[in-house]
Amino acid sequence: MASQYRLYTERALTQPIMSMSDCFHCGEPVPHDAHYQIQLDGVQQPVCCIGCQTVANTIIDQQLGDYYRHRELSRANSPSLPPNINIEVSGMAIWQAYDDQDVQNAFVRSPKDQERETELVIDGLTCAACVWLLNQHLSKQPGILHFNVNLTTQRAYVHWQQDTIKLSQIMAAIDSIGYRPSPYQASIAAKRKAKDKRQTILRIGIAGLSAAQVMMLSFGMYAGMAQGMEVNYMHFIRWAALVLSTPVVLYSAAPFFQAAWRALKNRHLVMDVPVALAIGAAYIASV
Repeated sequence: MASQYRLYTERALTQPIMSMSDCFHCGEPVPHDAHYQIQLDGVQQPVCCIGCQTVANTIIDQQLGDYYRHRELSRANSPSLPPNINIEVSGMAIWQAYDDQDVQNAFVRSPKDQERETELVIDGLTCAACVWLLNQHLSKQPGILHFNVNLTTQRAYVHWQQDTIKLSQIMAAIDSIGYRPSPYQASIAAKRKAKDKRQTILRIGIAGLSAAQVMMLSFGMYAGMAQGMEVNYMHFIRWAALVLSTPVVLYSAAPFFQAAWRALKNRHLVMDVPVALAIGAAYIASV
């Protein structure tokens, strides 16, 4: 049986049952102008859109790639199964992989019959208003027994009634208001935290270095204005300050703009909105 499983798995990964014109994740036809791919066990597989690519990469990054192996094994053992399953790709459909029992075994617990609980990592949390929005939105979903978000750890504890709401629906509900959920696993979370920390340090470093240089140029310009600096030098200093400050606005301040845009799309005001407005207004005014 084990050798049969390996044979089917190798066959599924090197010669996919779906044709190259079908999405490896959802089974939908891949548009001719789409060039999205994912990599599983060193093999490139086509996907139809950025949504399927993101979800597939999340599943693989969370070390849940066995979902695809079990799926292909099931297809290989079921010749009567249609090769192309017509699945409507929507905001909820791209999360349906997490309803598979083999996937859930890695991170979902069952305290009681028909009850499930798990922890999810929530990307995009920036302030208490984000936590309030998530709690309010999820508490209105039928079948949610308990939902609690920890802003410090960026994690959410979810306890739900399996026969009323599915995990894919919960994750789609979180995604619908602009936050990206993924299963919590300690090793993956530690790597992600380290990556986020490095990126944050880089953002702060660029902002600090650029601010120091812009301030130094500004002092020179102020002194030159008092003592009569030539116009050409004045323009040069201003352009240099613009070049140095632009990466700060576009990169270092990007999380503020992203969070503000996400909140405005959902018709909510969070602390990032006035911060983003202030940064944008100051930058535009200085230009």
